[in-house]
Amino acid sequence: MAAVLSGSLARAHAAQKYSFSNLAWGDNRDQAEQKIKAAGYSLDKYFEFDKTRGRFVVAFKGVISDLPFTGSAQFVDSRLVGVRLQFIPNPLSMGDQIQEIESLVKRKYGKGRHLERGRDGSIRTKYGWGYSPDETLEITVLDNRELKARVVEIEYSSPTLNRLAQQVKAADEASQRKKRLEEDAKKAKESAKF
Repeated sequence: MAAVLSGSLARAHAAQKYSFSNLAWGDNRDQAEQKIKAAGYSLDKYFEFDKTRGRFVVAFKGVISDLPFTGSAQFVDSRLVGVRLQFIPNPLSMGDQIQEIESLVKRKYGKGRHLERGRDGSIRTKYGWGYSPDETLEITVLDNRELKARVVEIEYSSPTLNRLAQQVKAADEASQRKKRLEEDAKKAKESAKF
């Protein structure tokens, strides 16, 4: 079972530390789909976000350690940049199942670093290996209000995906600053009328 999670390191790409089922950062869609099928998982849906940039997701399903999961392989410029797995533990044996998933990841990559525990109760635990902008692996146990269930998410992120996330965050922060400045200027203008 641990071999399924570990995969092999991609030699064609700079020292990939975290890999799910032999998937390598930079794989194209055909390569990724072949590796997913070779690992015994079934392909599900294909979602295209931006035809001109090659942004899409290949969804798949499978079972690890008797626990069913749904997965997604994310692509940018038609190259693999991230993998996300989502497990929904059975409420009757939830604690044992969560512990088994965490144990499988920790056996392969070590203890990891405890990142946060949500104050609102939504995030139960979060562990991380590697840190932005480097390649990262995170495991999160949270309450999903949409699914009305506790969910375990494992996310593998390439340096490319982490850089894109930082760019989106920076652009959003710049937009928020600009909006605040415009609102402050408008309030100042209105105050000047008095």
